[in-house]
Amino acid sequence: MATWCVGTTEDVVRFYVFDRRGTADKPYELINALDLSKVSCYGDKASAKYAAIDAGLKTWRYVSF
Repeated sequence: MATWCVGTTEDVVRFYVFDRRGTADKPYELINALDLSKVSCYGDKASAKYAAIDAGLKTWRYVSF
């Protein structure tokens, strides 16, 4: 079963950490490495899409592993 996360569309991909609790000043943080203890991961592509849209992203890349 694949796990999905959301990354930037840059040549060197950075990864989004979404504020799921809604307590941060910004809806997401960008990190430079795929740190599974921090990156927001989802069980399907649709859930990752809704998280990106909810955070106000206009473009993103799906990363599955």
